[in-house]
Amino acid sequence: MNSQRVFALLLLIVGGILLANNLLDLNISLFKIFLSLGLLFLGAMLITGRGLPGPGGPMQNTQNVVFGSAHNRVSDNAAPESFTTLFGEQTINLERLSSGGKSLYISSTFSEVKLLMPRDMPVRITANALFGEAKLPNGDKATFGEKEFSDLKGLNEPAVDIRVQVIFGSFKIKWI
Repeated sequence: MNSQRVFALLLLIVGGILLANNLLDLNISLFKIFLSLGLLFLGAMLITGRGLPGPGGPMQNTQNVVFGSAHNRVSDNAAPESFTTLFGEQTINLERLSSGGKSLYISSTFSEVKLLMPRDMPVRITANALFGEAKLPNGDKATFGEKEFSDLKGLNEPAVDIRVQVIFGSFKIKWI
């Protein structure tokens, strides 16, 4: 059994214990119940190997980082559609991405994610944050709720459509 499955099983067990303890004591704390359900959900998604779902359902091509760090270069050939970081850090470099029509989903949970992106790339970014921070290129920050950024460079459609979800973590873009 690999370490990711062991971690997922641990999440399921801890989440189940927390949930049972909270439900049987009837001392209801919504935060604890949602934390328990969140741990159960993360464990179930990791144990099935599907990663976290993006918009429109689970992604097929994912890059998951759990308790670690990674540096990923996205290119036109078999670019991952989803980047999930849980208790770690990840750098995603879009420098080698030349063709348009790409959609990326980036999730940062208790993590730090940096996106390296060429200045001349037409892009649309939608960032959702919950007790985290998503810094957009125009200086806007999403800390609780949704913010959007769009710079299409005179085109009708972006080369890259990026959806970001940050929970107790951070996301920032650095121009290259």
